[in-house]
Amino acid sequence: MTSFSLTKKIRTQDDPLHWLPDVYLDLLKAYCTDLLTNKPYMLIELYINERELPKFPIMSMTTQVFEANINRLTEFYTAWKEHSLNEYAQWQYRCFQKWGNQRYPKELSFENFETLFQLTGLLPAVAQVLDKYKALILLNERLSLLPKKCGQWFVKASMNDINHLTNTVIWFLDNPNSGLYMRQVDVEGVHTKWIEQNITPLFTALKLINHDDTELSFEAYTGLVTPPATVRFRLIGSELDDFFHGATDIMMPVKDLNIIGSKLGPLCSTIVILENEKPGLYFDNIKQGMCIFGLGNAVTMLEHVDFIRRCPNILYIGDLDIEGLYILNRLRKRIPQVKSRYMDKQTLIEYDASAVNYTPKYTNESLDGLTDSERKLFDYLSEIQGTDSNNRLEHEFIKLADMLQ
Repeated sequence: MTSFSLTKKIRTQDDPLHWLPDVYLDLLKAYCTDLLTNKPYMLIELYINERELPKFPIMSMTTQVFEANINRLTEFYTAWKEHSLNEYAQWQYRCFQKWGNQRYPKELSFENFETLFQLTGLLPAVAQVLDKYKALILLNERLSLLPKKCGQWFVKASMNDINHLTNTVIWFLDNPNSGLYMRQVDVEGVHTKWIEQNITPLFTALKLINHDDTELSFEAYTGLVTPPATVRFRLIGSELDDFFHGATDIMMPVKDLNIIGSKLGPLCSTIVILENEKPGLYFDNIKQGMCIFGLGNAVTMLEHVDFIRRCPNILYIGDLDIEGLYILNRLRKRIPQVKSRYMDKQTLIEYDASAVNYTPKYTNESLDGLTDSERKLFDYLSEIQGTDSNNRLEHEFIKLADMLQ
């Protein structure tokens, strides 16, 4: 990638950008480097940016590569002799086979921003960057740090995005405990969809202004209400057919499941929990009880349902992979009587034809909630990580026994 250096002269009071803090100066340099690289008339980009280096190994260009690209290389050097940026280039000599010593620009050095922007035609773009930055610090000086913390967002953001952000930040500061859902937030001219899609810069801006590094979620921090956690389940068995007047596939908030728990719990002698959704749609491998499915990582919310927490016979079937074992481990720490089915090394090997290879995400959490056979599966999956062996089996592919006990 073409690089350029900026001397200390830009820090003088005579320079219109002297007031820029160092953190923003670094961002602006990166921003302009990216723009320079993508200017179509910057021929240097074609030959020495990182994507082209494998094609043009300057020190070891073969005769075949040289001959195939002689016209492009000749055009490049010819054009640079008369290019307006040539006088600012620092040249480095390299040897080409059958071509003698040639030089190419390694770095472009400019005395100040003004020269750089005039030569490259980037003044309008830079003016927009400065306008965005000024709009931030006009709201609060601590937002001078936002470009560094959310650099990619800031560079791509339009002025309209910046205005949306500042107006939304003001709304949340004025309404710290609104008790509203996200879609009820009423910021003039700002669609709530925009707010949902820009949570990271919004949250960062609020924490900067409040000088806070909270671990709370965005909703909890801003006083918004989160949608209630819901559980989807199927009732299995003749005694449960009329519980919901014939409806057997139900989804309801956890708090409502607790309300009916005193009547539903005694009828559910067995509770089966499936990690994924689709197997739950046709599961019928128990005589009577409840099949809960599709919660994935959110399965730990079941500890808040009294009759589930007290049920003596709870079976869990999850994916045979690192993440699936983490989920089981967390659930059992909250509901100790949970027993797993098919989550062992033997099952993984038996269904190897249906398994795949993937890169798991490890955590530092303790695995003391796993049984010996489950821990052996975890250790085996860790052992084959990085090899060609299959280390993930989704539980949809496992053929369940006729009835689970």
